[in-house]
Amino acid sequence: MSESLPAYLRRYREQLGENHESQIESTISTRHEFVLDGTSFISFLWSASALPWVYGGEYAAFARIVSGVLEGLMSCGIRTHLVFDGPTRSVDIQRSIKHTVDTQIGPSVLFHRTSQVARSSARFLNESSILPPLCYEACIAALDTLSYDCARYHAEGDTKRFCVELASKLNGFVAGSNSELVFYTTTGYQGYIPLDSLSWILPTKHDEILDQNDPDPAQFMVVNRGKKHKPVARGISPPPSDCIGISFFAYQPSRLAKKLSLPPTALSLLGAFLGNQLSNALPVNLYRQHFQKHHNDVIYVASVIEAALSSKARQKPLSGFILIRNVIDTLMWRPELLSSSDHDTMTSVIVDCTLQYVIEQPLGGPAQSLWPTKLCPLHPIDSCPLSLLKLIPGTSSESSLDSHHSLYSKAILSYIDAYWKGNLSPNIINLFDCGTFWPIIFLENPDQESCQVTVGRGIRLEIYKILGHFFQSQLPLLPEVGMSAPVDDLLKSSENSIYESPTQVTEYIRKGSSLSACPIILPEDVLHPELPVICQGDNDRLNYFLSAMGSCTPLVMSLPKECLMVVACMRWVVQTAVWSCPEAQLALYACLPGSETFGSKPILNNEKAIQHTAEILAAFENANYLRQVLLLPERIPHCAQHFSGMQLHSLFGWESFDVARLHLHANWSLCWHALSEGLDSYLAMVPERKQKQKLVKNTKSSPAVKIPLKPSLFTMLGDLEEDG
Repeated sequence: MSESLPAYLRRYREQLGENHESQIESTISTRHEFVLDGTSFISFLWSASALPWVYGGEYAAFARIVSGVLEGLMSCGIRTHLVFDGPTRSVDIQRSIKHTVDTQIGPSVLFHRTSQVARSSARFLNESSILPPLCYEACIAALDTLSYDCARYHAEGDTKRFCVELASKLNGFVAGSNSELVFYTTTGYQGYIPLDSLSWILPTKHDEILDQNDPDPAQFMVVNRGKKHKPVARGISPPPSDCIGISFFAYQPSRLAKKLSLPPTALSLLGAFLGNQLSNALPVNLYRQHFQKHHNDVIYVASVIEAALSSKARQKPLSGFILIRNVIDTLMWRPELLSSSDHDTMTSVIVDCTLQYVIEQPLGGPAQSLWPTKLCPLHPIDSCPLSLLKLIPGTSSESSLDSHHSLYSKAILSYIDAYWKGNLSPNIINLFDCGTFWPIIFLENPDQESCQVTVGRGIRLEIYKILGHFFQSQLPLLPEVGMSAPVDDLLKSSENSIYESPTQVTEYIRKGSSLSACPIILPEDVLHPELPVICQGDNDRLNYFLSAMGSCTPLVMSLPKECLMVVACMRWVVQTAVWSCPEAQLALYACLPGSETFGSKPILNNEKAIQHTAEILAAFENANYLRQVLLLPERIPHCAQHFSGMQLHSLFGWESFDVARLHLHANWSLCWHALSEGLDSYLAMVPERKQKQKLVKNTKSSPAVKIPLKPSLFTMLGDLEEDG
């Protein structure tokens, strides 16, 4: 009977790992290092929080949960390091398309194709849940509020590999939801911790019961003590106030290898056949025909590898390449029918998949090799796979970076610093790397055009123009020319471009119920004679952001910085979609920080509220990309942690609409005047614009035409009666 890897790990849990505990009184020497897979951590926390997803997200509550869990882990002697997904590699595009369709588009189509009564049930909402699109931004905002400095990273390539490399240098564990982490073996890596194995430890309770049959109270009293209660497993939610520690279970790769009678180094080959890399890299027909039936059979694949190793030991020394070919021939169905070219392709792919699980041993000890340079926490500059480093010409070491004083190099270094701090999305790195962009899709109506086109594309075009102009310029800054020098002096010191500006960006946008690649040809007017906006001062970049968002007005520029992005996004949404004045007023109130909850109970089946929520989230997402490209994280704080989808739906279902109630918010009146400035034609009381004129049908009825019946026996008899 075949058995998948997660089922196999659960079945032999006690033999493959051990339980650990960490108390609140833990000293620095007994602390544990946790490397958290950020994407798995966010998804698991959201599922465990039981927060409603269908309204668009409750990001303030989610941020409190994130900070509560991380503070609880730190108080129990666990230091956390979060690693988020990096840019989408070219080899992972097909996998990313399938993942987007399965997790974003599919549930959205199912929601809109289901009746209003059925989709309101708790079972339907649990089975078709979608992760709200701004959870990552809310998590980053929560990290900034912690009482300690929680390290955060973005993976350069494969997230699992980056987590294990980081854990090996920290002598720590990797916590996540991907069981493939048991295939990695390297010095310092302590093992894989499933997130669902974490549980808070509560103090043991004793029930003391006095024996009432004792006649003399002055003598010793007989006390019957109840059994000790086991620690209450509260999952990974914020710990209770009486928590005294945390327990977790860790799988150890060495024990897995021993259980399967394999050397630890052979786990990488086992992972190549059982992991997801093979199905993504091999052609579909080859994978389904030869390997799909073995994908969920841990014991059989391990026995084949063990037999190949045993035969290798009895014969002359063979190379690893021949060993892999022998394993392939055993697992394949009728390998004699496979052509030699397909056989070579299959072997090459499996070798590459095997190398994904092989990590070089660190030199000089685990702790000494962390942050070998200030630009990468794991690798030297010449071996770092981060594509941003390759954009600086002639950079092979940290000393060579110090010799680069150009505006171009300084901007790239600022991007690298923002990337490691979580202030530069991997979606932006995709533009540098493979020229792709992956907007998030949330609960969009499949019968309408995607909000990422109607609302988001205009903002993204500004991003493409900024980066295109930046690549074309590359203005080197001479020592005698400063950042505040006139533009003419900087232009005189320019050199010829080394890198070509990208002329096309491929956006992956929803079309109907599928995800389509939409090539965007960049216009030729991206070149401007002035200095690139990225290389300009903070005020100039801020003005460019407001101008690109259609919000460069005196009232908007005078707003507090925590309200700036909300108003700019709402102004953009009003100008690109169909909104009425009351709808814009209510949505602005729901997005502002410090808004009180009032209105009616959230109505799930309000189609207008669902559509407007998708439009607002698309504007927030793309405006966040624009502020990151312009390096404005401090001047324009993100507003994700203040948005409440339930509040928005409650206000949209508010029958007794009263504007005076909205004025109770301290900043609402100021923000509304800034939002509505110059947009009177867009903020109509009834959204009648952008509606196609219906064709006027001719109401005059044409005279009825009597169609003669075909001659039949009954008509012939009727004619005879009339003649008679």
